[in-house]
Amino acid sequence: MTWIWESYVVSSQLYAEVDAMKSRSIDDSYYQAHLPVLKERIEKAGIRLAGVLNELFKNGPTAADKAGAGSAVQAGGQSAGAGGQAGQAGDQAVKPVQVIDIKDADKHINDNVRVCAKVFGYKALEGMTLVNLGAAYPDQLLTVVLKKKAKDAYEGLDGQTVCVTGTVLSYKGKPEIVVTDPDQIGKANQ
Repeated sequence: MTWIWESYVVSSQLYAEVDAMKSRSIDDSYYQAHLPVLKERIEKAGIRLAGVLNELFKNGPTAADKAGAGSAVQAGGQSAGAGGQAGQAGDQAVKPVQVIDIKDADKHINDNVRVCAKVFGYKALEGMTLVNLGAAYPDQLLTVVLKKKAKDAYEGLDGQTVCVTGTVLSYKGKPEIVVTDPDQIGKANQ
């Protein structure tokens, strides 16, 4: 219902804008102005679909798959890594949050978790910031990928113990959590 409501709100706003236009003609400038909304909606749909498929196939192939009915999705699914991940923030209602130890992050792939650990540096890139938890790069126990509104949430956290909530994904064999909402990460005492 949350996803339906979210789509309803966005589409209502877009329709209202068209209704307010004199000509009601949608041209390239309208398209360009709303391209970020389109990209965000497609990204969320892909993430949500991946989360649902991961949940469906978390226990391996279904009986229909074994019988040869065929499914294009591999059991367990594969995460896309730093930027295109399945099951990130916003979809946490699908799975309950588990509090885990940073040393066990790699054992909780596709689980929605809360983990607290010390920040051992960060790297700000175009469009995202990578934060190392538990140890310095390349030995970090968990990478937090800060994107969108959360891109600058690393400020003031270096050397601090922080808590992060999100879905653990595997990127090149290492655990990571993608954070798009600054409320998903903060100092441990907050």
